[in-house]
Amino acid sequence: VTEFLYGQLETDEKGFLKSDEMCQTSLPGVFAVGDVRSKQVRQMVVACAEGCTAALAAERMVRKRTSVKLDRGEGKS
Repeated sequence: VTEFLYGQLETDEKGFLKSDEMCQTSLPGVFAVGDVRSKQVRQMVVACAEGCTAALAAERMVRKRTSVKLDRGEGKS
């Protein structure tokens, strides 16, 4: 499923997309989640969690933040 990306994003020897812990690929602004990532564990729950991680990383990039802002409702009534 990632063949159309070959030559545009860095892949491992099996064709999975390489990405960092925030799901960022070798091309800034492009995130990889789920079973297309190069990793050991391939489970649906992991893919869902990575989708959340990538969304937080994308928001961080768009807002030009250096870290992910976690809003846990502190200070709200």
